[in-house]
Amino acid sequence: MKNKKFVIKNTLGMFDLLKGIVMILVVVSHTAGLIPFLDEYHSIDELVANVNIFVLFLTFAFMIFGQATMPALFIISGYGFRKTTYKKCIVKQYETLIIPYIITVVIATILHFFSYYFLYGGFKISLKQTIQILLGGLFGFPTNRGINDFWLLACGPIWFLAALSIATFIFNFWVNNFSGVKLFLLSLLTTVIGWIISFAGPLPWSLSQAFIAVSYLWLGYYIKKNKLLVSPIKIKHAIGIAIIVIPYLFYTNFSKFFGMATDEYPLGPISIIANGLLGVLIIKFFLHLNSFDGFICTFIRKIGRQSLYFLCIHSIEMVAIGNYLTYLFIYEWWKGDPGLRSIIILAIRIPFAIIATFLFVYIKDNIAKARKA
Repeated sequence: MKNKKFVIKNTLGMFDLLKGIVMILVVVSHTAGLIPFLDEYHSIDELVANVNIFVLFLTFAFMIFGQATMPALFIISGYGFRKTTYKKCIVKQYETLIIPYIITVVIATILHFFSYYFLYGGFKISLKQTIQILLGGLFGFPTNRGINDFWLLACGPIWFLAALSIATFIFNFWVNNFSGVKLFLLSLLTTVIGWIISFAGPLPWSLSQAFIAVSYLWLGYYIKKNKLLVSPIKIKHAIGIAIIVIPYLFYTNFSKFFGMATDEYPLGPISIIANGLLGVLIIKFFLHLNSFDGFICTFIRKIGRQSLYFLCIHSIEMVAIGNYLTYLFIYEWWKGDPGLRSIIILAIRIPFAIIATFLFVYIKDNIAKARKA
């Protein structure tokens, strides 16, 4: 008996597998010294000549996937976007994104003081470092920003929540007043403005990232409206994507990186568009993987279902103690193979983030049940 052909359908958890993988890769990407040989060679020719081709392929695939993950998450948010009034939009963003953001910053700040004091000692320096974390978090900087001799330190990857909340409000404003081609052009114009202001360096509340993300929200909204994810890819769409993506990948190779958090756009708006299209391809690919429902895939979906809490907990772990312990482990404690070193670090940080996330959800759900009783 032949197996039935898998059909992609709009379901509540259709993106959970991808979001779960992305959350794990967020931790991986925040591991210092993960790919040490990239710093040893200065050209693609040197890399090919000195590094195993299979390792290079996996590294290249990881880098492509990693660079397109943030655009993919914004596209998914656009896919689930619902037009509403300005007031309801603000209230929803506050309740679902801003409150978790503020709580994360507060907890990360408190834990940071004690961990820094324990590791390095000195009340004044510990307080100064912690104030820098607090201000960087409250002002929503995506990366560290120096002002004279004082630094505002980013509070981990939760900049995504700040950017998403602002981008959603902007896009909701456009959707309430425009449609069709005008909506597309205004979204694109907003993204270009975001790219221009990114030259000013890290901005408060991740404004450049928020403006740039508006096009990704539009893309997700357009895809949902035209049912592109639940339909076969048309040849004209595939050709259009290939014309942009393939030359872009050949141009960037290992030497130039796209990074929203760090405002790195090698070809400006072209990089933004190319990685958005890559994000769509990744989403489509993982939707086909939903045909697998084994233990591992199911477990990863559970992580994806709690991706908001996972991101917050990873930010707390990363800012409060993870970065410091990783630095000490790499540069002072570990003298062996760098590959094994990375495996040990990830074997601690990933399970910690997963266990802490599920434990938090368990406690939260039980408190909610107790209140209803």
